[in-house]
Amino acid sequence: MKTTAVRFANPGLGVVLVALVLTLGACSETPEPEQQVRLSLERAEQFARQRDRAGLMDMVDADYADPAGRDRQALGALLRFHFLRNRSVHLLTRVESVAITGPGRATATVLVALAGQPMTDLAELERIRVDLLRLELSLQRSGEYYRLLSAQWQRAGLVDFLP
Repeated sequence: MKTTAVRFANPGLGVVLVALVLTLGACSETPEPEQQVRLSLERAEQFARQRDRAGLMDMVDADYADPAGRDRQALGALLRFHFLRNRSVHLLTRVESVAITGPGRATATVLVALAGQPMTDLAELERIRVDLLRLELSLQRSGEYYRLLSAQWQRAGLVDFLP
């Protein structure tokens, strides 16, 4: 069976989507801040798979700004465009690190494999073509959730995903 590679017209949109998704809500029962961030990242991945734009945008801080000059409104427009162009979102993620940088503040480095077809494990990254990304996220706790303050990304290699 031949597998076709899926490429996004604008990989930056996929990255923005992933960055947003990876910042969704934490469970309030979890006492440790690092665990709250990790739970947020896990839950956020599910929102991305569901293409829940409204939920994602609720998780972006009003002061969001990224190195590309995007603010919260521009990020929302990119997300809207991405969901219109891509009917499905398939992700594999690996949280590389989480650091609590101050009261209610955190950073996270997350590796993301983003494709237009299902992936079930890391072995499939060799079989199909995917966008491999390293995300550097800056987060701020607001109420029950960590909200995205800023996101930077760069291409990652297959070797980055290996244990």
